[in-house]
Amino acid sequence: MYLKDISNTTDAKTTPVECLLGLLSLGPLTGYQMRQLMQESTANFWRESYGRIYPALEQMQKAGLVEVEALKTSDPRAKGPKARKVYRMTAAGEARLHAWLGVPPRRQGNRNELLLKLFFGDRAKPEVLRAQVKAWQQSYIEDAQRYEVAVLEDDAELRPAGGGDGGELVRADAGRTGETGKSRVRQGTAG
Repeated sequence: MYLKDISNTTDAKTTPVECLLGLLSLGPLTGYQMRQLMQESTANFWRESYGRIYPALEQMQKAGLVEVEALKTSDPRAKGPKARKVYRMTAAGEARLHAWLGVPPRRQGNRNELLLKLFFGDRAKPEVLRAQVKAWQQSYIEDAQRYEVAVLEDDAELRPAGGGDGGELVRADAGRTGETGKSRVRQGTAG
């Protein structure tokens, strides 16, 4: 689905296309080199498998975002017995990368689009990146406020009508207290 129409960068989640364009902004690379570079650089916050890289590169070529040069096996850049393809970003690819860098990041599971954008941020205007970091911080502040309201509502529902809490209340407060992966046991009142 994400490979069928890669022309619009603002409506969908970030796809392999944006990461690959970011890597190609560093210079021409083979698909293998892109994967290796990801392992050495963006892997802590963004990674792609070979199974996603090569179909994305094919679609990027069809969309005019990259140009491809097939290397002959005699070329020193072609390692191994098969000919390799070297990809170069086109002006359209550069425009796509710059457009994506200007769109506020969205949360995406275990991926961090903000960190990916900051990694390639030397190709964006600093004020754009600063605004995105501030917006990201604000979204976490708003999440924390919603979390606090939900915790207070949950605590109120857990309190028995008689005033005491009737025993221990166990609640995971990782998002609010920073005690990632820990549970806190509270005795007495739920407040």
